[in-house]
Amino acid sequence: MWRFSGTYRPVELWVRPETHIKDYSFATELSDDFSSADFEARIWLRNSSEHKSGKLNLEMILKGKNNRGEKVTKRLTAPVKNLPSSSVECYSLSFVLENPELWSAEKPNLYDIEIRLYDGKQVVEELCSHWGIWKCEIEGNTFKFNGKPVKLKGVNRHEHHPRTGRLVDRETMEKDLKLMKQANINMIRTSHYPNSPLFYELCDRYGFYVMDEANQESHDYGLGNKILGDNPEWMSAHVDRALALVQRDKNHPCVVFWSLGNEGGAGCNMKAMADTIRAIDASRIIFCDTDLSVSAFNDPSYYTPGKLKEYAREKRDKPIFMREYAHAMGNSVGNLQEYWDVIEANAHIAGAAIWDWVDQGIAKRINPGYEKEVENSGSLLLKKGEFWAYGGDFGDFPNNGNFCFNGLIGADRVPHPHYYQVQKVYQNIGFSLEAPNKVRLTNKYEFTALDEFDYEYEWLQNGELVKSGKASVVAGEYLDIPSFAGTGELFLNVFARLKQGTCWAEKGFTVSKEQFQVNVSKPELIASEGGNVEVNASLSAIEVMAGSDCFVIDAKSGALASWKNGGTELLYAPLEPYFWKPANDNQMNNGYNNRLGAWRNAAAERVVEHIDYSVKNGLAVVEADMSLPAVGAAYRLRYTINGSGKIQVEAFYKPEKEKIPLMPKFGMRVRLPSSMNYIKWYGRGEFENYPDRKTAAFVGCYAADVDIFITDYAFPQDNANRCDVRWFSLNDKESRKIKVAGLQPLCFRVWPYGEEDLEKNRHAYELPERDYLNVNIDLNIHGVGGADSWGARTLDEYTIDGNQAYYYGYIMEYSD
Repeated sequence: MWRFSGTYRPVELWVRPETHIKDYSFATELSDDFSSADFEARIWLRNSSEHKSGKLNLEMILKGKNNRGEKVTKRLTAPVKNLPSSSVECYSLSFVLENPELWSAEKPNLYDIEIRLYDGKQVVEELCSHWGIWKCEIEGNTFKFNGKPVKLKGVNRHEHHPRTGRLVDRETMEKDLKLMKQANINMIRTSHYPNSPLFYELCDRYGFYVMDEANQESHDYGLGNKILGDNPEWMSAHVDRALALVQRDKNHPCVVFWSLGNEGGAGCNMKAMADTIRAIDASRIIFCDTDLSVSAFNDPSYYTPGKLKEYAREKRDKPIFMREYAHAMGNSVGNLQEYWDVIEANAHIAGAAIWDWVDQGIAKRINPGYEKEVENSGSLLLKKGEFWAYGGDFGDFPNNGNFCFNGLIGADRVPHPHYYQVQKVYQNIGFSLEAPNKVRLTNKYEFTALDEFDYEYEWLQNGELVKSGKASVVAGEYLDIPSFAGTGELFLNVFARLKQGTCWAEKGFTVSKEQFQVNVSKPELIASEGGNVEVNASLSAIEVMAGSDCFVIDAKSGALASWKNGGTELLYAPLEPYFWKPANDNQMNNGYNNRLGAWRNAAAERVVEHIDYSVKNGLAVVEADMSLPAVGAAYRLRYTINGSGKIQVEAFYKPEKEKIPLMPKFGMRVRLPSSMNYIKWYGRGEFENYPDRKTAAFVGCYAADVDIFITDYAFPQDNANRCDVRWFSLNDKESRKIKVAGLQPLCFRVWPYGEEDLEKNRHAYELPERDYLNVNIDLNIHGVGGADSWGARTLDEYTIDGNQAYYYGYIMEYSD
């Protein structure tokens, strides 16, 4: 986080009556069956004058509805007689509310409360507030809310605006909360300090479970340190932070947890903070990450899914909550589904909070120096000549570089691709296909029924929409889908959408979705068609003529060095083997470049040991056998060309040595003219996806200009992959195109720059726009990872073992 100076909270000067309302607090205690609630309001009056007050009256009015939809109004009064000078007294008003409407993140039902102090019929002072009725508890080792086990689908939130720093205006705050609700996030941790008072009011109304955190941290002394945590000289400093937190925010129903801080100490001062909080408010749950003796939860933050599963099996004394996990730095948040497979399989894992919500970039003018001026405005978007600055860009020291770019969304509040994966994994309705036209629903909500949503379906045939409509719910938990007897590859998409608009989304917004592959279509190998093919071979190259197309395979490299159509060169650079993938942020910090570094130049250092050709059944076949001495493997390329100018490319890999490092990707690379910058594909999309982060991206037909296709991370790194691609094409404005169709699903990336540009530049604006398009055509690619960004590696199942054999292929064709 940035080191800012200044005032970030509104500063107001109130002129108060001499006798006024000093403070108030609300509390409710629900009956065991939740049919009634004992409500109590405690109101403190202060007489700041030098004489006793006269006869005053205190009034409180509660308004709302009960759970039957009936209006409720309760008016309570108390006489105030002769309040002594310079004194404070507390008055208690209470009643029993029958059939209360309960508050939860799903149903944030609120009661409006008005408090008035009267002198006769004249209002001396009036305050308005609201309250939500709920009960949170830990039963055994399970966290429950309103009697039901609730999973906390959380995120950490720093207060940040790209132009005003920690001063976040209401419009931006509401934009954040709407995006969170739309991503199925139901819990927010205020890392690592109490947030703006307005934030809690909005969370009350939008519906979030909030972990309200004291601004206590001392991690430079070590987590769980005794230097500050167990030193009585520091007790008042700790307790003061707890008091300030609770006294300010105690009347917000969204606050369910009090956090004693982050990465602090352990010992008597943590106990003093917890005891102080319980004396004021015993209704909420206390959390502490560094002193579990005072915490209601165990906290294995940043554990991998496998380690979390093992921890959950061993630690069953209390609920588990990961206050931080899935470090969302740059191109990240892989294996999120694996986390939630573990969380949902264990009742005592309450949930987890992603680190974190928003990139903390600052809009700065591009200039050669360290100019510190930032435009003070409410604009979230970059303006011409600006870029997203990070640590060090203002000449600030010390700094942590781009470690402030950890968000699910950018500083401009535009979601990153991994935001959509969170939305998918966090969704609260599950779908399972039990027959071609029967989908079973699983309700993961606790206070919302399945019939509160509309359901729709789509049938896709070879990626194109062919049938869609409403789906009816049968027997309360099944969708009845009209059947479709199509040919080719069939997918069924199902959606749950809002039946009514809310404060965070319009009617029809998709809250849950799933895709099922119903029928598989097997790709066909290249066939003999068109005219004859002619082959001319020399020591340096093999040339294949097929109608108006001419292909040249370099005999020394085995690469497709040239492809001409009607005498016009189609390639900017050869099509050749290529195994390197630039690191993302997670990989830059886990030794990826060293561990996998043997592959960086493995293709460039290949040695062609034999090349030959044949012509049979109207097909020209060129085979190049080569070795990869950098890693110790054999490699073969096979080109098959027919008379219509199609070329089938096949690659075979076989390890010959042991302990070959993981492969960044198995595939090839070609560079094409920059004019072919309109991309179409049939595969996962429309946003970027990777093997360990792809379930939110449905298979379908998509199209985008290259500047939309790429992901412009503020700190340059690998980006723009699409998985499970059946075919893709690059097109220019004159309808010329090169199409690539996989013999099996492909991964592919297209950039207007090269790998070397990504690796040497440190800001997005520094990336050049080359006069070529860099195209990677791959069988598979190393996953992005998703545990942390300081050493954790991609899960094994999303890596490519260099000690296994691989094969893949695709067919390329040009048309105009």
